[in-house]
Amino acid sequence: AAGLTATHKATSGRYVYTVFGAHNASSLPTITDVMVARRSEGHAVSCHIVEPNLAHVDAITAFAQRYDCEVHSVAVWDEDGAATLHVSRSEDIAASIFSSAVHGRSSSVPTSVVAVDVAGWIQKYLRLEDYNYVSMDIEGAEYRVLRRMTQTGVACWLSELHVETHALYAEENWGKWGIDAIIPWLVAGPCTVRARVYAHYWRDPLVLPQAHDFAVRTGCQDCELLFATVAPDD
Repeated sequence: AAGLTATHKATSGRYVYTVFGAHNASSLPTITDVMVARRSEGHAVSCHIVEPNLAHVDAITAFAQRYDCEVHSVAVWDEDGAATLHVSRSEDIAASIFSSAVHGRSSSVPTSVVAVDVAGWIQKYLRLEDYNYVSMDIEGAEYRVLRRMTQTGVACWLSELHVETHALYAEENWGKWGIDAIIPWLVAGPCTVRARVYAHYWRDPLVLPQAHDFAVRTGCQDCELLFATVAPDD
């Protein structure tokens, strides 16, 4: 793959902001100030919003039209094809490809969506010479997506990567909880990408019971990172 030998150098003066997992558009304002600032400085700025849950398409489209962003109604994954998205009937802000996820475990609506290989998507829509900012909040899919990014080398195309992790939100991912703290080190490797990880297990009322169950089963009640926000600087 081209990404394997690529060295990222943001030399074009162009800034590209990509949001994997926009949900109901409530998190999108976090990138607006910096986008506006970069444009006011005379930089070329573009934006991609990737969200497969069509329940939010109106809110996302309105944001995209206001800030000149491109909307992609697909799910990023580690291969092209179809995926089943489980959307909660009672709380549709979050949707997950994992049926046991806390947001939709009891009453979710399985919906078939288009899945795209994240490596192919990045190589299609991003350029190595741009400043590429990626925000990722994809409800448990991040582990396989990040593995694909590191395996193919496209992680090295990024300047900044912000990831919210969800290991304790679905039993299928419990074994991946230990990965959270090493993602910045793992993704950066020989790259220049600055990665930050956010885990909110301790303050999400939906996940707290599952987190406690995990702690009891694994004997990890005193694990320092279990209920902390993981956001290492290095």
